[in-house]
Amino acid sequence: MKVVWTVAASDSGGGAGIERDLKTLSDCGVHGCSVITALTCQNTESVLRTEPVPADFFKSVLRHLWSDMKPAAVKTGLLPNAGIAGALIEFLSGLSPDLRPFVVYDPVLAPSSGGSMSSLSYRQLLDLSFFDYVDLITPNIPELMQLCRLFDLKTDEQGEKGILELARGLQNRLDTAVLVTGGHRSENGFIFDLLLESGEEPVILRSKYYDSDCKHGTGCTLSSAAAAFIACGYAVPDAVTAAVMYTGKAVHRGYSVGSGGTPASGFDYDDRDYLPAAVSSFEESERSLSFAPEVFRMGLYPVVGSIEWIKRLLELGVRTLQLRIKDPDYPDLEKDIAEAVRLGREYGARLYIDDYWELALKYGAYGVHLGQEDLKTADLDAVASGGLRLGVSTHGYFEMASVLRLNPSYVALGHIFPTGTKIMKSKPQGVEKLRHYVKLLGDVPSVAIGGIKENTLDDVISTGVGSVAVVSLITAAEDPDAVTKRLLKKIDD
Repeated sequence: MKVVWTVAASDSGGGAGIERDLKTLSDCGVHGCSVITALTCQNTESVLRTEPVPADFFKSVLRHLWSDMKPAAVKTGLLPNAGIAGALIEFLSGLSPDLRPFVVYDPVLAPSSGGSMSSLSYRQLLDLSFFDYVDLITPNIPELMQLCRLFDLKTDEQGEKGILELARGLQNRLDTAVLVTGGHRSENGFIFDLLLESGEEPVILRSKYYDSDCKHGTGCTLSSAAAAFIACGYAVPDAVTAAVMYTGKAVHRGYSVGSGGTPASGFDYDDRDYLPAAVSSFEESERSLSFAPEVFRMGLYPVVGSIEWIKRLLELGVRTLQLRIKDPDYPDLEKDIAEAVRLGREYGARLYIDDYWELALKYGAYGVHLGQEDLKTADLDAVASGGLRLGVSTHGYFEMASVLRLNPSYVALGHIFPTGTKIMKSKPQGVEKLRHYVKLLGDVPSVAIGGIKENTLDDVISTGVGSVAVVSLITAAEDPDAVTKRLLKKIDD
């Protein structure tokens, strides 16, 4: 169980602050610890009074928690005065870099109902070097505008393009990741959340806008969820995608209380109905592609690099395979793809061609498998109209948010364990993350791949994944035929 601290004010109305954070952290599968910065007298209508805790007491809580419950991530919200902010900065700066937790800052200084809860300004936090210890900042659009004034950042662009330009400028100046939450602005029934990281392309997440009164505490919800997922080992884009999904469902399922409302809690976050769409631009339209369907359980799915392996495995009874020829200059590339397609037909097998979609189309292959980079250049309309099935590789929530819009025939989930088959940018996902991905995909056929061995096979199958892909488990085995027969019995039976 990972530990996440929430450093924030207590909301006497229970809708935001510490109270909201702890509900969210629990839902997202981590243990939440509370470091209270201030007490508030508030209800759903307004904040009447804010009372900061004594700075020396605040310091004691930080030190005492650290001695026993070190966090993988820290979410910080309201910092009511310079004393509290200085104590937090002193604590963080005193930690060695290898022990310092990932810090998510929700830059709230004032309630949405107006007024102020803090004597601090963003300028003071900048002067105190607070942002040097922040890894991800999550401003809403009004907060983004205030932060940009620190650096006199302006733009001639309008709407989302202007927001993106300002966010990029702020990310460069603060040298920290920036997630602009889009709940304050809707466009044609959608909102956009924007993630900017140093040296990376912008992440644009489009979600349905819910016209709900249950939005008090959404900033706390989103930032706490992101901190929880980061603590669990998700890359920042994956953590943000999952946090947006969780927050959307919380708002949509929120309930009335007092004169206002609050987001819901107490639910699992893997609900595909709330998964945002990862888009390349604000104007990108919905894709209406339709690929040939695939059965949910394809069984054992070896990925091999030669015709010899294709024929050998077909003769052993394997009925789902992929031909992956890594060398584009391989002299018999077209000849071997044509032969693989022919063999697949002869044995009635599901034979997928990796990468070479044009040759797969030319020879009428059963299907084609594409990686993330290949999706950007392949003519997907031609693949769909040619009747081919499409399998796609994913490595987390963000890539699933991108490819599910294409309605692929199946989604490969990897890499589950460390693998030496290919160089991977992502970290191993592990069985627990695989379990979440399978639940999110629901009835979409899924394939687990990457480093799967016979002694981990039962754990992988227990997730409910539809199929299991293996590479070296067969091709590097001393007795490939015996291994294949055992795998067929365990997976296909």
